[in-house]
Amino acid sequence: MNPRFSLKQLTYFLAVAERGTVRAAAESLNVSPTALTQALNDLERELGTTLLHRQRAIGARLTQAGANLVGQVRTVLDSASDLQSLAERWEVEPAGSLAVGCFSTLSPFLAARLLRGFQDTHSAIMVDLTDAEHDVLLAELEEGRIELAIVYEHCLSDRFGRDVLYRIRPHVLLPARHRLAEQPSVSLHDLADEPFILYDASPASANTLGIFAHVGIVPQIARRTSNFELTRSFVGAEARLFGPAASSGE
Repeated sequence: MNPRFSLKQLTYFLAVAERGTVRAAAESLNVSPTALTQALNDLERELGTTLLHRQRAIGARLTQAGANLVGQVRTVLDSASDLQSLAERWEVEPAGSLAVGCFSTLSPFLAARLLRGFQDTHSAIMVDLTDAEHDVLLAELEEGRIELAIVYEHCLSDRFGRDVLYRIRPHVLLPARHRLAEQPSVSLHDLADEPFILYDASPASANTLGIFAHVGIVPQIARRTSNFELTRSFVGAEARLFGPAASSGE
């Protein structure tokens, strides 16, 4: 249930309780006695009880209900003041924690560098990093378990806001002794008949196969794995596993 009274009303009530008259309280708060009286009337109506006996010649005297509330009102206003001070400090130097997710193929290359740069700037923020697959990160983002995710833009729906960190062109990973390993660029047509190691994790696999399909090639998939480092190991061990040449698209 949300309270229907305001901190301002509580502040006015406490000022009258401490100073004994509406006029003295109004002067201390730099408001008119009429405005203060109206705020007190609204507060008493919302609480359903009389907090102060107000008489022009005598001043204001707490009722039993008012006396019972004074301590609690003071605690509420002190807590609100502490919250305001904390928010003002955050505006100058943000603090707290930030839950970040990073796609598992990106985290070895990006996570440490990005987190170091962020925490050099915001040293009072503790970053909690989650390393996971694309679909897992997007689900956690939607459910509020993480606050931002570093993922590929491929297959990212419009329901997510985004900022582009950088763009890269697709590249091919080849064994060191591969006949094309020293070439500055490689055509997919040159690799059409090579045994292909597919990194089989969404959205990377769909993106890779889509690149092949765009140029009319069906890759000769020799092995699939959802382990990024195992993909690299398979390519490196191609002579024993698949013959003289193997490649992997990323």
